[in-house]
Amino acid sequence: MLPILSEYLGIFFNGIIVWSFLMALFFSVLMFFLGQKDKSIILTSLIMFISYYISGEWHWLIDDKSDVYLLWIAFDYITILFISLSHKLAKLKSNSAVKYIYFCLFINSMLFLGMHVDVIVNENTEPWWYWNLYSYGMILIDFSMAASLVIFRDFTGISKIFDKFHLDIVLKKKSKTSLKKTEKRLSQAMLQA
Repeated sequence: MLPILSEYLGIFFNGIIVWSFLMALFFSVLMFFLGQKDKSIILTSLIMFISYYISGEWHWLIDDKSDVYLLWIAFDYITILFISLSHKLAKLKSNSAVKYIYFCLFINSMLFLGMHVDVIVNENTEPWWYWNLYSYGMILIDFSMAASLVIFRDFTGISKIFDKFHLDIVLKKKSKTSLKKTEKRLSQAMLQA
């Protein structure tokens, strides 16, 4: 009874999350026609909707359920790759909402990895606190990603930390002094956030 109920709940929540990304896409297209010319949000919303739709459908088609967490990890990283490549090809700058999406997809993949190790590798069948963290964390993160695409920003401030870390490490020449400055700025940014 419980596995059947949890499977139906999984389908239900997947449908709501896919619907949320579709509504975020429609809203961003509407805002584009009303004057907010942010193509980055439209592109990201489209990719997120397609990714979540396909990964939800493929999950139910897999016979070997032991690979489902690894499949979802792959989908998260492929989604990050598609978003960054599409922004690069379209010559769009990633705004704070898109950076928030990157961060959330990474956190999702880490939660999937933890579940894979716990359930598949360690063959654990007894619920414990991590299962609750995984369940509530996934729902919260997925809805917050859809919300960030609707409100066009990162409402948690994570993108500020990402900006400081990304600009110092990736765009500037790396040296021992710049790495020390980066560490100092990152720790200050984390304290401020």
